[in-house]
Amino acid sequence: MDDDMEITGNRNMDKINCRNLSVVGALSVDQNIQATSLDISGSVVVEGDVLSPSITVSGSLRISGVLRAEKVIVSGYLQVDDKALVEGMTISGEVNLNYIKADEVFGSDGLSIQNLESDLFEM
Repeated sequence: MDDDMEITGNRNMDKINCRNLSVVGALSVDQNIQATSLDISGSVVVEGDVLSPSITVSGSLRISGVLRAEKVIVSGYLQVDDKALVEGMTISGEVNLNYIKADEVFGSDGLSIQNLESDLFEM
């Protein structure tokens, strides 16, 4: 596992495994992202899965695979084509999910979910 990574320009990578990942620029990942903390204020496209305990999206995050996280905060745009498996998600931006299984979801009007499994869902 690498230490902290900060992406400020345009980067294409096969996969990422690091402690803290901050993306201010544009990032395209062909496989998976695994990070202890993920902070996105730029644009990220992932063809695989994203695994991180803490994710903050004020920019744009598009995932073709599965999103696994404990806490997700979205004030920008999040799209997950496969599944989102999270403990808690707070949404004030726009979210487009095919399927989500979550303990808690707090959302706004910009929410599009095809299938929802949640103990607590509040809009």
